[in-house]
Amino acid sequence: MINSSGMPPAPERRFASDNNAAVHPLILESLERANRGHAVAYGDDPWTAAADEAFNELFGQQVSTLMVWNGTGANVLALATLLSPAGAVVCTDASHINVDETGAPEQDDSRPSIESATFHRCCSSCATKCVVNYAKHRVGNAIYAQ
Repeated sequence: MINSSGMPPAPERRFASDNNAAVHPLILESLERANRGHAVAYGDDPWTAAADEAFNELFGQQVSTLMVWNGTGANVLALATLLSPAGAVVCTDASHINVDETGAPEQDDSRPSIESATFHRCCSSCATKCVVNYAKHRVGNAIYAQ
């Protein structure tokens, strides 16, 4: 299909997820190079070592990295690390973690629960008051995640 300028239409763009976009040619080229030959997996490979070194250089000290497959994996891992098994994430009903992670953080009984409530989208101090008031009714109540 040709538009009025005589050019084909621009490709459709969606930014709902990084999974909607094609892989950048440099990434595809890197994957092709990495696919040659054999390498030990699970962190003992030269690519993980190079990434670790790049992070050490970036932060100016020795740091630990843990590679995850995607954003959902990173979010689940971060929440599981920060919260106790009985902990909860209090967020709005429109938050990314509540809407887009499709229950991944709550995949089993040892994961934090997602406590959502409808909060009016307003100034941050007002939103903080809403969260505090919402939590007051649940703290100490064994029925709810703590």
